[in-house]
Amino acid sequence: MKKLLLLIFLLCLSVTAEKKIVLVAGKDSHGYGDHEFRAGCYLLAERLNKSGLDIKATVIEEKKWPASNEIFDTADAIIIYSDGSGGHPLEHNNRFKYFESLMKKGKGVGFMHYACEVKDDKGPIMIDWIGGYYKNNFSTNPHWVCSSILNKEHPCTNGVKDFKLRDEWYFNIMFGKDVVKILQGVPTKEDRQGKSSWPRGPHKHIVEAEGRTETLLWTLKRADGGRGFGFTGGHVHWNWKDDNYRKLILNTIIWSAGIDVPKDGVTSTTPTQKEMEANMKPKKK
Repeated sequence: MKKLLLLIFLLCLSVTAEKKIVLVAGKDSHGYGDHEFRAGCYLLAERLNKSGLDIKATVIEEKKWPASNEIFDTADAIIIYSDGSGGHPLEHNNRFKYFESLMKKGKGVGFMHYACEVKDDKGPIMIDWIGGYYKNNFSTNPHWVCSSILNKEHPCTNGVKDFKLRDEWYFNIMFGKDVVKILQGVPTKEDRQGKSSWPRGPHKHIVEAEGRTETLLWTLKRADGGRGFGFTGGHVHWNWKDDNYRKLILNTIIWSAGIDVPKDGVTSTTPTQKEMEANMKPKKK
């Protein structure tokens, strides 16, 4: 009888140990290969589920938002990869307020790329949840090549080697307190002119900060016990094929769910071209 009870106990432990991660994929926007939120979320979820870690990653598409909140109520972390500002998924149906209730329960949360930008009235909420946000007319969003500067003291960079990638790296983020900088880069003088940003530059406060190191991925441990992060890359879908870029974000996602990041980071195979193209929006003819 004692052995049976012990077995039941161990089985219960194994069941409750599984961490649930929900990735919210925003609606299509931009052209083929850019803002591929759906394809990016499915790719990351598939790699998480095949990582060998005790994880169940599920994708929720914004256009198919579930009628029940159960999947969010039971999640350990929720990652939102979508458009932002007035098109932010949480701007609809009072979802920001509902997510506030989730954060008070210590849920992990992450916002990627445009989802880091919110209306001004939601700025304080983002500061509380993840420590920072893209503030309109303060932050900027040019396309430029980032030569990674990694915080090697943080587990999110476990197993990650330096990379160099062109993306729409937002910077000059509005930060609160206690933020830990994970990925940084130094935009060139030319990058700061805002020729590819919207609204177009140059903007005095961005140009005058020439030479400054900018934070592109950051984390926050909240007082409620939850963990949050913001990542400003993710515009260019093809960058997910880079093993180090992808590992950095997979590491950060599991960190946000309260999972110890393996010493060598989350293991995942380099996506094939077929895998990269799966779930992408159709090419315009």
